[in-house]
Amino acid sequence: MTPLVSVVLPTLNSARYLAASIESCLAQTHTHLELIVVDGGSTDGTLAVIEKYVAADPRVRLLHQGANTDRLPGALNIGFAAARGDYFTWTQSDDCFEPEALAVLLDALTADPALGLVYTGFQFIDEAGQHLRDAQLGPPDDLIRTNVVGHCFLYRRTAAALAGAYDPAYWMAEDFHYWLRLYRVTGLRYVPGRYYAHRLHPASLTMNNYGRYFALRLCARVRRQVLGLPWPAYQRQVAAAYVEEAFAAFTDGALTRARRCALQGLVRDPRWLHNRGLLSILAQSVLGRRRVGARRPPTPAR
Repeated sequence: MTPLVSVVLPTLNSARYLAASIESCLAQTHTHLELIVVDGGSTDGTLAVIEKYVAADPRVRLLHQGANTDRLPGALNIGFAAARGDYFTWTQSDDCFEPEALAVLLDALTADPALGLVYTGFQFIDEAGQHLRDAQLGPPDDLIRTNVVGHCFLYRRTAAALAGAYDPAYWMAEDFHYWLRLYRVTGLRYVPGRYYAHRLHPASLTMNNYGRYFALRLCARVRRQVLGLPWPAYQRQVAAAYVEEAFAAFTDGALTRARRCALQGLVRDPRWLHNRGLLSILAQSVLGRRRVGARRPPTPAR
């Protein structure tokens, strides 16, 4: 029998890009799928978009998440609890699959019974859908330093049963926390190619209110708790996230935030004292003025 793939799509006030995301799921060359849309209480027209597809395609179901309880991890748990498939994936309401994505991932996963999850490449796009850059992924062992799984993946129901539910305590890093838990109980593999588009725009979670830097720090904590990352390495990763946020805040003119983040980074990893750009930011934020030209630090792992 053709395997059934369950795709969960959490959404909240995302009418702008939702239709494109849903259509990318329904246009898969692997057609034996169910799309479970979990809405967290939208008020912007999102429900009207979803209901149009529910009426037109029996593969689409709508579930409700009252008051956005437990946010994204909670929505994923609601969706997968209702899933009927033997293979799971999820997507975001502003992202899109390429048509061959599920077929390619399913072929790779079914070819090797030892694998519990497979993942493949993706591109970053802007608000208008224009290509920005390709993601830089790597082998599963690189999870010790960065999130190599990314946004395009497929895993077995049996592997999900071993890993358990998504943990609401790790909101903003719920995916990375889950990949590490899968990494401990099953095989993972990277599949070459690019089959997904991840949209970057100001309203997204990782770009809104410096959410990306919060996620970086939380991912460092996940590595320590799940993989046993040594304390010095953990402190270095947290420091790097704070330092990068300091540069971003300084660029935005948020001098108080820049100063606080710079100090947090220096406390956790005093070696940043050698970075003249960081010291310049700290001095200028104390004086209350900003000059252009500070040298940015290396990007920390996620």
